[in-house]
Amino acid sequence: MMVCDVDCLGPSFELLRTYCGRNVHFIFTGINSAVGTFSTALNIDDPQTVLIPDSVFYEFKPKEAPHYSQLLTLDQLEIGRSYELVATTLSGLYRYKTQKSLLVVGRYHDTPTVIIDK
Repeated sequence: MMVCDVDCLGPSFELLRTYCGRNVHFIFTGINSAVGTFSTALNIDDPQTVLIPDSVFYEFKPKEAPHYSQLLTLDQLEIGRSYELVATTLSGLYRYKTQKSLLVVGRYHDTPTVIIDK
């Protein structure tokens, strides 16, 4: 079993799978940074993670938007679209541009599920 943040695998996931074989399982720890933990895994061997609503205040800039003037909140995200994560932490870090691009791939209950979008 290998424990790994989804960031460390990115597009190399399938290549890594060829070296490890099908008997090795991957446990994704979610999307993390020094600022905080943003998501957690749903299933073994699946890079899709669910955002944690209470960890930080989330805002999202649509990937195609040129400016940060009209940020979206968690409830406004659309499946199939990519967004840059902007975080405000409980410790006072305000509107930190994480430069993490997330692709919304589904929903777990009412909360968006995402993968890292390179």
